Parts: sequence; structure tokens; C-alpha cells
Amino acid sequence: MELNALKILIVDDTPAVIDVIKDALIPENYQIAVANSGEKALSKIEKIKPDIVLLDILMPGLDGYDTCLQIKKLPSCADLPIIFISALSESFDKVKAFNAGGVDYITKPIQREELLVRVKMHLQSAINQRNIKELNALLEEKVKLRTESLEDSNKALLVKNEELVQVTDQLKEAIKRIDLVIEGADVGTFELQLASGLIVRNDLASRMIGYQLQELGDTNDFWFSLIHPEDCDRVMAVCHSLKDIGHDGFNVSYRIKHKLGHWVWLRTKGKITEWDDSCCPLVVSGVFIDVTAEKSVEIALKHSEERFKILSESTHEGILIHQNGVIVNANKALAVIMGYQSEEDILGQPLPLHLVSDQSLGMVKDYISKQYNGKYEVEVKRRDGVLIDCEFETSDLAFQNNLFRVVAIRDITERKQNKAIAEARLSILDNYGSYTIHQILIKVLEEMEKITKSIVAYCHFVDESLKVIQVQTCSEQTLKFSCYADEVGKAYPISDSPIWAKCIKTRKAVVETDVLLLKHIFGLPPDLKPLEQELVWPIIRSGKVVAIIGVADKNSAYTARDIEVVSQLAEIAWDIIERKQAEEALKTSQQKYRFVFENASVGMSITDFKTGVLLDVNQFMLDKLGYDYDEELQKGGLAINYHLKPELRAELMERLERYGRANMDIPLLKKDKTPHWFSVSYFLNRKQGTIETFLVDIDEKRKAEQGLKESENRFKTIFQKSKTVMLLINPQAQIIVDANDAALDFYGYNRDEFQNKSVLEIADLNSNQVKSNAAKAAAELQNHFEVIHVLKSGAKRNVDVYATPVEIDNQVLLYAIVIDRTKEMQAHIELERINRRFLGLENIIHRSSHSINDLLDYALQETIDYTQSDIGCIYHYDELSNLFLLNNYSDTIALSHQAQIDSVDKLDCLSRAVLEKQAVIVNEPDINYAFVNVKLGNDYLYKSVSIPVIINDKVVAVVWLGSKTRTYTLFDGQQIALLLETTWILVEKQKLQDKSTYSTHVINV
Repeated sequence: MELNALKILIVDDTPAVIDVIKDALIPENYQIAVANSGEKALSKIEKIKPDIVLLDILMPGLDGYDTCLQIKKLPSCADLPIIFISALSESFDKVKAFNAGGVDYITKPIQREELLVRVKMHLQSAINQRNIKELNALLEEKVKLRTESLEDSNKALLVKNEELVQVTDQLKEAIKRIDLVIEGADVGTFELQLASGLIVRNDLASRMIGYQLQELGDTNDFWFSLIHPEDCDRVMAVCHSLKDIGHDGFNVSYRIKHKLGHWVWLRTKGKITEWDDSCCPLVVSGVFIDVTAEKSVEIALKHSEERFKILSESTHEGILIHQNGVIVNANKALAVIMGYQSEEDILGQPLPLHLVSDQSLGMVKDYISKQYNGKYEVEVKRRDGVLIDCEFETSDLAFQNNLFRVVAIRDITERKQNKAIAEARLSILDNYGSYTIHQILIKVLEEMEKITKSIVAYCHFVDESLKVIQVQTCSEQTLKFSCYADEVGKAYPISDSPIWAKCIKTRKAVVETDVLLLKHIFGLPPDLKPLEQELVWPIIRSGKVVAIIGVADKNSAYTARDIEVVSQLAEIAWDIIERKQAEEALKTSQQKYRFVFENASVGMSITDFKTGVLLDVNQFMLDKLGYDYDEELQKGGLAINYHLKPELRAELMERLERYGRANMDIPLLKKDKTPHWFSVSYFLNRKQGTIETFLVDIDEKRKAEQGLKESENRFKTIFQKSKTVMLLINPQAQIIVDANDAALDFYGYNRDEFQNKSVLEIADLNSNQVKSNAAKAAAELQNHFEVIHVLKSGAKRNVDVYATPVEIDNQVLLYAIVIDRTKEMQAHIELERINRRFLGLENIIHRSSHSINDLLDYALQETIDYTQSDIGCIYHYDELSNLFLLNNYSDTIALSHQAQIDSVDKLDCLSRAVLEKQAVIVNEPDINYAFVNVKLGNDYLYKSVSIPVIINDKVVAVVWLGSKTRTYTLFDGQQIALLLETTWILVEKQKLQDKSTYSTHVINV
């Protein structure tokens, strides 16, 4: 049998896959059958009798495994080769597939060469197996004939044995001849001693079940252990009755397990061959005959009869038997096909040739008159007027010396239409690249027109408002005979056509035969004969009717099958049109994607999921990891998942398999082997089989976070173990959140007493001052405060508080260091006074001044620089006139200022410094100073310190310093006072020098 003449059944619910397989197999001249579900495959397989099955795994209803098991249960399909089809992304259980009866599997997407090789290989194997079976059947027939001959010989020998019972020598010769005949007939023999249970078999008996003779032993124990459990009781019953079998012997058939694991059917025949003097049986002799083939034929025949009965009752194929043109038998399926109520309406009637179309009638009569046998196609008009395509298959049937004609009739309308639809689809796809959308529509309309046997076909687009249709295009035949070409593109209100309006409203097919309604078909010539019937189908996308496709004037009524044909072709057309539109959009999208990919400020790469090979990478990722594009793309060096540790990579792959995505903050080694932190997002594109990776540089952030973490740990360690008094304060509530052990010892509280204590309870300040200081420290406007703290004992301590904001557990607190300066204050002041005095002396002494004003100006600038002030001046104080006289000219400061001698609360800062003989600090001024130019100072209020210069317990001058932002302290006043005292000593010295120089000059004059 030629390979390309064999039949192949494709079982798959995906039309695209079926098309690919058919495209590969049809050019090889294989006969192709298709079933889109496991159930349909089972219903068709007996009728089709395929030589091989291509079976999809995942299908609705019965899946591939169950379908395979059901097929294998059919006796005629036990050896039918079944090849499974599975996608790479599907979970395919190979063991389950082979256990179900599959011989091979093919993965999607299907490779044509692989498909052809595998199909050819298994078809050839099936042919070989079939040939072997035929040879085995022939061999078994010969064995049967030889066995029957042997039985005849045995009977003759037994008769001869009775006649020659007294002739021992002749009996031995006869036994030898029997042994030779048995060996030649391939029959196993045995001889059983009933008393001892010992048995002797010939070598052929052991070979029948694949064993060596010595492996069977000299009893029946091992032999009986191999008998099929269902047959064991029957065989044992025969053995137990051996002494009672008499001269008739026994004949029993049973299954026994071959050494290779399969079951062999044996027929064991035996009888008593030796008796003792009291006529008790001593020896039973017999033969083993392999009847496996015979039993297989019996089983197959039984199954065949059952299948024939089922087929006759359930087949959809019409069958009639006629003699001389009169129907003598028919099944129900025939009545259904021809449009009769039942087969009783046909029996005894002439052949219904009036239902055959004119173009097919001659061929049918020819087949009848000339008694041709074979298949041919006929167009039939059913009794209800519907045209169908049928396949007639005729043959002769001889029965009881009469010749009958058997006609099998199959409705192939759907098959022909499906084939035409498939061919139309293939034709469009073959020309897909060269066809425009307009050409695709015309091609589909022509096929729709041809398959439904209509004379008009058209397609109109519907606008979004569902109020207007536009005559888009028509078939060539319609344009030529039925409508004006210049109507194409014209728009009409939908409301003017009741048929189209109904189709759009109901969103279903509409078949109309009302001539009055059909006159509202736009685009037809006014003198054209009115249409008799029309079928309209809506094309729906995203819940809206986007177009209507229609056919009209079929020469018989439109059927549900016509609606299905129109719908299928309409959907095919629109799918292809949308695909073309989508391809254009995809092309544009890909260009945009490529631009974003190549210019993104995020690392992006695409990696093959299975192999890990890098497929694409953008420049950002290359730059970040230090790789060269061409070199690394070729060797796959940037496959990010392979930069991970093995255990982390395994975890990543598992998460991608399960969830399709994964996010990780991980250090990756750059090309120079230095680690760099990235936030990496992985996405598994199952359809493409790729991993899409997005890389964000978080190295600086990670280092900052690590530094912050280390800093917080160090802070906690220092805070707890430090001997310095430390507090954590909530700046909004002004309460103590935490304190270290040194703080508890200093203030005299235990931890429970101290936590959540108000700052007001330990600070000798009012609530506004505490609130103000906390706000300044929190805003980092001031971090040092000189205050008095009250201990639990009531004692007061002069302390310096250094406070700065810190974030702990997502809460901003003030971290305060408290230094007790009570005992050191005086010593510190004295020390600072001395240090400043020496520093002032050093600067002033080394200053070469030309005049007192120059010296004072220099001292003033030193003071301004030292205190980081914005403005300053030195006023000489004249006690007699009670005036402050500016040391040098200035636009900013008034040349003179009248001292105020009113009550203390009304004195300005200069007058207070004179009166109190100590530094006056104004850190919260509410008005501008009278001696400062108001125009220059009205945008802000200067904070200030006024320091009196005291000589011989008299104020001789006042230094005033002002700042826009700086806050002055008592320490500042003390330091400046020391410097000014030193400066004034030099001023007095300079005055004496000037006076001496003046006196010398007067004398000389």
C-alpha cells in the first residue's frame, strides 16, 4: 500500500493548527479527515477508519488522553498509531500519553519536516504490523489445518493402539512415530503421572510461553501460577476431575502469561493413556495447542458484530437497497437526508429521481442503467426545497439468488462548504501580502456568493452612531449585473432600510422574503427585477455593529447553514482586515517602542526563558554594567538572571513560572567585577518565551540606606553607653521620649519617672520659651541653648543643651546633649577673658595704626568678623552731655545719639549698657533702633548686643553689633568686652603718644 494513499485523522479544536497540519500533509496526497473534539473523533473513527491519528492534548470535553484511551478500546483501533500534539507551554505528561496508547508526540509550533517524517515513520510501521498480522493469520490457518490433520492422525493411532495392545514392540514404534508427527506439527505434549503429580512436557510446550524446559519444573505448580486469574478456577476444576474423565478425555482453553509479559491462549487436550489392573487411571497424556490467533479472530468478530449493530442504528449515512428501481429497504438517516418523515414513506416507492437536480439527473440514470459501482457527487433538492450536495456510493448485493443495488447517500453540503471556506481562507492568506482591504472584501463576497448559490453579495460599513450605512463594496457579479458602480461609497440613513435596521438592532442574522421590504435595497438600478429574498449578517466588534454583509436571491430558501457560511466568511474577512490594520498599528508601535527602548533611562533587556541567551539590550544597561553591545550580545553576557547566585536564580525561575513576574533589589557584578546595587523587575512573556528585564540604579540610595542604618546603630550604641547626659525629646509635645543611664543619674529619676516627663518640669523656662526653643531646634535654626535645669532634688544646674533633629522609627525627635557647666562656668569665663585679652592684645599690638580712629575701626572690624555680625559701630560716650558720638562717619549709623535717662523699661540698648555697665542682648527686637538708618533696616529687625567699655569704673564708649539672623549670647558679650578693654588700653596709649608728640611740637615752635 502506498503511504500517500493512507488516511489521516486530525483531532484538534484550533482551526489554525488544523490548517498548518493540512498545509503540510495535503501536498503529500494523504487523505485528510478532521474532528474538532474528542467526542466527534470517536463518532467518526469507525466510519473513517484512519491509518493514523494526530491528537491534540488540550480540548474542551474529552481531552487528548481520554480520547486516546477510548479509541484504543475499539478493537479495530487497538493497533492504530496515535501521535499526540502538545504546545511547549502546556503541561504535557509523556508517561500518561504513552500509557494511554500514544506512539509519539509533536510539539507546537509544528515544524512541517518533523511532522512529515514522524507521520511517514509511524504509517510505515503500521503497514508493517498489518502485514505481519496477515502473515500470522495465514500461518494460524495452516496450523489449524495441520492440527485438524493431527487430530485425525491421533484418532487413527488410538484405534491402532487398541488393535495392537498386545504387541509391545509395535506400540513403541507407533509412539515414536507420534512424537515425530507432534514435533513436526509444532504441538506441545505432556504426560502426567496421577499418583505422584510428576509431569513430562516436550520442549515445544515450554517454548510456547517463552521458557526453557527446565524452568517449568517437573510438576504443574509453576505452570498453574502463570494461568490468568479469570481462567484459573475453570482449569483447576478440570484437573480435579482427571480421574473421572473416562475415555472421552478433556478439552479446555485458557490464557497463560508469556515470559515477555503478554497473554497466550492455549487449548489443552488430554485423556487417560494408562490404567492399572483394577482399571484405575495412572497416566494422562495430551497436547498444548496455541490458539491465540483463533481467539483473537473470535473476539474481533464479536466486536465487529456489536459495532455493525450500533452503526446500523446510529449512523447518519443514508442507506437504501433497491431492485429494478424500487426501494426494498432504507434506514431512518436516508429519510432525514431526503426530507421524508420516516423511512416507511420510502419503502416500496420508486427511486426519488424527481429530487435530483437537472444537472445531476443524467449521471444518476447512467449509474443505474449500467450498474456502475463507485462514488459520485449529486445535487439534490430535498422535499422542503432546500438544495443539498450528496455523495452517492453504489454497489451490488446478491441475496437469495437475487441481485440488489445498495446505495449509500451522504449529505456532504457542510463538508463541501467547509472545504470551500477553508480554500477561500487559504487563497486570501496566500495573497495576504499583496491584497488590499478592498480586494479582501471582494474576494470574500465572491466566495460567499458562490457557496450560498446567491446572485448578489455586498458589504456596507456602519458609523458609530448606528444611524448611517455606507455602501462599501460588492462582488464583481453584483457590480456587473445588479447595481451601479458609482453607488459605491454613498451613505444612506439606516432608518430607510427596515431589513438593515432590524439586523443592527437585533444583532442577529435576518432572512427576509417580503418583496415590499426588499425594495429598500440601496444601490440597485430602478429597472432591476425586485429581489425575492435576502440574508443579512452583522459584524460586531467591541459590542458594536461595525458592518453588515448580505447575500440575496438564492434559487432556494436560505437555511441555517447558509447563515453559518455567511457568518464564518464575514468573520474571516473582518479578522483578516483587523489583522492588516493591527499590523500597521503594530509597526508604528514597534517603532515607538524601539525609540523608548533605546533612549530609556532605565536598563532594559530581553532574554530567552529556556536558554538564558540575551536577545536584546538597551544602551543604558550596557553603560551601567560596563559592557560592549556587539561582544556581549553575541556571547549572552548580559543575561541578568545568570548574574545571580544559583540559589537566587532558581528562586527567580520558580517565581516567574508561578506568577509570571518577580522584583528584586540585588547587587550585580559589573564587567570589572565590582558590585553595583540595582532594583530589577522581571516579567515572563509566556507567549514569546522570553524574560523582559528592567533595571533601576539604586546604588547610591542603597549606600545611603546602609549608611543610615549603620548610623542609627552607632547612635543607639552611643546613646545607651555614653557617660554624657543624652535625651530624646518630642518637639511638638515637648516631652522626654527616652533618656540614657547618664541622664537618669544626673537628674535623679528612674526610667519610669523620667519617660514622658514634660521639658517644663526640668527647664527653668516658661512654656513659650520651651516651645520656641523646641521649634528652633527642630527647624535647625538654633542648636545650642544655655539654660538652667532643675534636678529632682530641687537643685539647679547651669547647662548647655545642644539639640538637633533626628529621624527614629519614622518619627522626628530632638537628640539633645546636656552638659553641666555650673562648676566650670566661672573658670571658663575667666579663661575666655584671658584668652580673648591675649588674642586682642596680639592683634592690636601688631596693628600699625595711624590714628585712634584707625585703631578703633580695626578693632571694630575684628569684632564684627569674630562674631559674624552684619553691622557694627563704636560710640564714644560723653557723660557730661549724655551723648553717644560715632567714632567714624557712616551712612548706616547716626553720627550722634542722645542717651535716654527715663525708666529702665523705656531705655534703648545703648543707654541700658551705660546704666547697667554690662552687655545688653536683644535677640527679639520689636522695633528698629533709633540710631540705625530706618530706610536700610525696615525690611528686618537686627538682633543685637551692646557692650560698654569701662575704664576706671566709667563707661567711656559702647560697641553695638547687629545681625539679621545670628543670636547673641552672654558668652559673646563677655568675649567682646575683653577685647574692647584691651583695645581701649591701646587707645589711651595712643592718646598719650599723640599728646607727647603735640607738646614736643609746641616746644619746638
